[in-house]
Amino acid sequence: MVSPYQKIKSVIDKASQLPHVDKKTVEVFLRRLHEGKLIRDENPEDHFCVFFVPFYKETRQIFLGHHKKANDWIPPGGHIEQNETLIEAVKREAKEELGFEITNEKIELFNINSLDVSHPSRPCKIHHHVWYILFMNKFENFNHTQKEFYDAKWFSLKEALKRIRIPVYRKTIQKLLF
Repeated sequence: MVSPYQKIKSVIDKASQLPHVDKKTVEVFLRRLHEGKLIRDENPEDHFCVFFVPFYKETRQIFLGHHKKANDWIPPGGHIEQNETLIEAVKREAKEELGFEITNEKIELFNINSLDVSHPSRPCKIHHHVWYILFMNKFENFNHTQKEFYDAKWFSLKEALKRIRIPVYRKTIQKLLF
């Protein structure tokens, strides 16, 4: 069985090869990885999470939700569970947050970053995000969860960038302008 450490290390190694991922971010991720206790159940304050950006190439649109906790328009995603790979976390979150079962859609790593998410009412302080693009085979009208999102919809990349206020998220989405 592959350990959570090995699973995340392999993804960080892949991310380090991406031209737009800076070396300092890779160093932060590797340092954090070596500290252990990588998921929220093990370390409620400082852990790894996944985001996935549903992308419909034909119209160059992405799907965002107006997230209740973040109070911003962000892609779906969430915390990694015990013994779960990052891709398994993406698939589970797609089902939970969008009511969508990923079958043969391509899931591609495209970024990593960290964010201070401190809030007095929540235990999370630092999220180390692993970002994926979910290439949609067809346009989907997702059934987003009201528990997580006030609203959710498809946006052009230009419109999405206008909506996203959190700088690290906006900067990540800008990398989709390929």
